[in-house]
Amino acid sequence: MLNLQDENGQTPLHVASKSGQNSIIDALKEINANFNIYDNDGNLPIHVVKTRSVIQSLIKAGCSFDTPNKSGQTTIEIQSHPFNTEVISCLLRNGTNILLPNEKGQYWAQYVLFNSFFPSDNQYIEFHKFLRKNLSKTKHEFYSLNENVQKVISRNIERTMNLDYEELRNAVNNRDVDKIKTLLALGISPDT
Repeated sequence: MLNLQDENGQTPLHVASKSGQNSIIDALKEINANFNIYDNDGNLPIHVVKTRSVIQSLIKAGCSFDTPNKSGQTTIEIQSHPFNTEVISCLLRNGTNILLPNEKGQYWAQYVLFNSFFPSDNQYIEFHKFLRKNLSKTKHEFYSLNENVQKVISRNIERTMNLDYEELRNAVNNRDVDKIKTLLALGISPDT
């Protein structure tokens, strides 16, 4: 019964994750539930998370939010459509690394901006406000020790589009591959 799947392939962990029941997740962890069972849509319980408290419980249980589902999407990508601000903020602050491309070679920020998933009329500026706010609050070294990330998130957001584009163009001209990757990962568009 512990790992029994319903007609949709969902286990009690999937149901608890979707419905925000972190205390049930904690209890299921205590009795050794399997956190690695995919449902019929190819999702693990970590892929259907809806609240910050559930994320904390899944982190305590040892789940990795960078594990893709059967379609190759990570938790942060799944939570981007529709854009779940609460969950995405928590994922960023808890170490989801957006500086690595997904299995298709696309960075998360590009995925969000290209598909217009961020809910705003002024998507580029508002998304970067959101992203920079969250990255500035994380203590993970792949953000805090990356001088390119720190330079971008400290910049005046209202003037950022032209500065971001110029910095990307200079990185390309200088063949600075690490800087190019970081800027693209942060959603800096070469088409600005």
